[in-house]
Amino acid sequence: MYSVKWLLVLSVAMLFFSCAEKEEPEVFVHVHNATIKVTVNLEQGGLNGQYTYTPISGVVVELYKTEEDRTDYTDLVFTRTTDSGGLAVFENLEEEYYYLRISHPTYGTMLDETSTPDGTVSFVQVYY
Repeated sequence: MYSVKWLLVLSVAMLFFSCAEKEEPEVFVHVHNATIKVTVNLEQGGLNGQYTYTPISGVVVELYKTEEDRTDYTDLVFTRTTDSGGLAVFENLEEEYYYLRISHPTYGTMLDETSTPDGTVSFVQVYY
C-alpha cells in the first residue's frame, strides 16, 4: 500500500511539473550601428612647401545610400553642417556604405564615399 501511495504522489508531481508554464527564450536582434565623422579643412600653401589647414564651418554634408541617388539629388538619407571645428558627425547609421556630397557656397562641391562597417567609426577628411 505504501508503494501505491508513493507511485500516486510521484505521478501527480510529474503531471504538475510537466504542465508548468515554460518561459519563452529572449530574442536579441542586432541592428547595424556605425558612425561617420567628416572633417573639412581649407588647405593653404605656405612658404617652402609648408601648408596650413583651417577648419571650415558651414559646409553642408549629405549622405546617400547609392551613387545614383547622390547624382540625381534623390533619397537623401541625412544631412549635417560642419561646426566651428569643421566637423560633421553622423551616428547610428544602418547601412554598410554611403555616398557623400560636401558643399560650400565659396569653395564648391566635392563628392566622396565611405564604407561603414558595423560598430566602427569611419573618418572622412575633405580638403578645399
